[in-house]
Amino acid sequence: MIAADVDDRFNKWLGFFNVAAAAKDIDALLILFHPDAFWRDLLAFTWNVRTAEGHHEIRQMLDACLARAAPTAWRQTRPARLEDGIVEGIVEFETKVARCKAVIRLREGKVWTLLTSMAELKGLEEAPGLDHVSHGGDAHPEKRFSDISASTKQPYCVIVGAGHSGLGLGVQLRKLDVPTLIIDRRERPSDTWRNRHDSLSLHTPSYFDQMPGFSYPDDWPLHPSKERFADWLDAYQSVMQLDVMTGAECVGAEYDDARGKWRVQVKRRDRAIELNPEQLVLATGLFGTPTIPDVPGKERFKGPQQHASLYRSNPHHRDCRCVVVGSGTTAHDIAADLFAGGADVTMI
Repeated sequence: MIAADVDDRFNKWLGFFNVAAAAKDIDALLILFHPDAFWRDLLAFTWNVRTAEGHHEIRQMLDACLARAAPTAWRQTRPARLEDGIVEGIVEFETKVARCKAVIRLREGKVWTLLTSMAELKGLEEAPGLDHVSHGGDAHPEKRFSDISASTKQPYCVIVGAGHSGLGLGVQLRKLDVPTLIIDRRERPSDTWRNRHDSLSLHTPSYFDQMPGFSYPDDWPLHPSKERFADWLDAYQSVMQLDVMTGAECVGAEYDDARGKWRVQVKRRDRAIELNPEQLVLATGLFGTPTIPDVPGKERFKGPQQHASLYRSNPHHRDCRCVVVGSGTTAHDIAADLFAGGADVTMI
């Protein structure tokens, strides 16, 4: 099938979808979905992160939010492509309150997967080319919260976690002139990556993980090593002049209804600090606390046992029989590292 035919096919489907969405006709919309369809929404419709599977769940989601969202003006932004019988197109659309993007994949002429994502709130557009220049003699005005215990000033927003998500959100809020403090219990934003196994690299292609503000260099690897990505995070914090309080562990937080503020308890180098932001964001990741399963018989096993979070690299595994429990990306990294070191590896 030639490219023009693929575009025609996709645009024909998109036209039907646009009309049905604008009319808020749920029955007409469901006809355009494959029976095995998945819809992943990032704020655009649900104001949440939700996945609906199959017609029944998609109908439930549309019943709850289609009228409120009122999506219109679905338009293709680049040529559709065909691969293995799947037509993929990238589009933009609008709701009552936001400008949004979507990735649509058609199978047998109907939606197989749909990803919708909010990109920008109407009326809160990012001002291009903002120049945060100090006129009061302070070369780094953004550092006004860096020693909060000695100041009466409080940030409007506190972000717990200075990994790539926390830093990226901090940049976006800074562009909107939202006073924000990022805290992290580690000494550097990069330590989230540095303190992991030596064979770690970015597992998703790097063009999926661009940081707001500026892109990776043209010669950036597709899957950079953990050290290279860690260096990037430290440089990113410095260049974007983000206000990050390191060595600061969030030990508790509760919302004060009377004041309309949070009471965030922070321990920093044996000092107790209370932060009182109006907004609190947890950007602590999915895997901060190791989960150690109770494997029957482990108390009788004579060999070394170690959780993946403690593994770095070990040259003493040659000719050893090793078992890796789990099959995620970390398990594959460690199994490959053991195998390269001469171990006999079994993954469960």
